[in-house]
Amino acid sequence: MSITINGNGTITGISVGGLPDGVVDNGTLANNSVGSAEIADIFSSGGITIGGLRIMTGNFTSPSSVSDVGNNDQYPGARYYFVPTISVSGFTTVPAIIATMTSGYHEAYQAAAHETSTSTSIKPFFSAHRSGGLTSTPIYWAAIGEAS
Repeated sequence: MSITINGNGTITGISVGGLPDGVVDNGTLANNSVGSAEIADIFSSGGITIGGLRIMTGNFTSPSSVSDVGNNDQYPGARYYFVPTISVSGFTTVPAIIATMTSGYHEAYQAAAHETSTSTSIKPFFSAHRSGGLTSTPIYWAAIGEAS
């Protein structure tokens, strides 16, 4: 059946079944036609890619015991620490990571990712002056980088 555009503005000859993948883009969608519920569904898997930017989020609880470097001068201000492994996907290189701890200890912090991090495995360094600032603490993180 042929497609006909009639003089009154109607189109005939289009069969039901939708358009092929990739045909609809931002320019063909009406303003506000995609709501926050649809966007939340996209991000619910823990990651989203927007253009060339990849963002992943997650959380975990820190271990119940952490390492003690004692009087080692190589770690000033970071006597107690742990280095978890966070699995990520969809990045071309090691993404930047930011994390927050809800420990209540002002000296507990997350430093840069460990040098052994990769595009699929981030190893952030968490430390504190007291072990209580790091143990059994909820940690929320976000990784941001170039999408693969």
